[in-house]
Amino acid sequence: SLGMLGMHGTPCANYAVSDADLIIALGVRFDDRITGKLDEFALKARIIHIDIDPAEVGKNVLVDIPIIGDIKNILEKLNKYILKKKETEWLNTIEDFKRKYPLKYTNNEELKPQYIMETISKIAKDNTIIVTSVGQHQMWAAQYYRYTEPRSFISSGGLGTMGYGFPAALGAKLGCPEKTVICISGDGSFQMTQQEIATAVNNNLAITVIIMNNGYLGMVRQWQELFYDKRYAET
Repeated sequence: SLGMLGMHGTPCANYAVSDADLIIALGVRFDDRITGKLDEFALKARIIHIDIDPAEVGKNVLVDIPIIGDIKNILEKLNKYILKKKETEWLNTIEDFKRKYPLKYTNNEELKPQYIMETISKIAKDNTIIVTSVGQHQMWAAQYYRYTEPRSFISSGGLGTMGYGFPAALGAKLGCPEKTVICISGDGSFQMTQQEIATAVNNNLAITVIIMNNGYLGMVRQWQELFYDKRYAET
């Protein structure tokens, strides 16, 4: 895996999509956080877009081959037409991207959020479920935690629902009581649904909550820094 795509994704994933000659998009919506400028997105690629909802196909990005239907059924049918091919040149290019453009941060005496995510990843059990709210902590958890099991990362994604993490973590624990559930939240997000502590106590739900407290609504403030000349408002 190359990791996430887009403005919060990995450099190697973005370079790979920019250089690809074919993109098979499964159940995606090509939102602006992924594409950036639409007229500069994946200019070299033909795009096959597979989705069960026809309204999503071609909504944001023009596609070459639209396919409407259940992804599982479609992939099972497509498997019959896939030929094994040893394409070393493209794989070498991908490995070169990984070497040149790794995720990195300056590791000094300050306690960095990236380091915190890496440390949680090292000490967490294999069956751990990570649940996040929305904000910078969400992106750090997606980038620097190493997921080894399917359905072990729960987040509201592009919906941007601040406060989602804690109640969602309670639901994850109810659904998988045998697993360790860790909720990673920012101070802003946690304030929005912290009253659900009562729900956790009433239902005897033991989860771990890690609050990344920077005293800001960090992601909104970051946008104000990057795109609004540091005109801070309500962050």
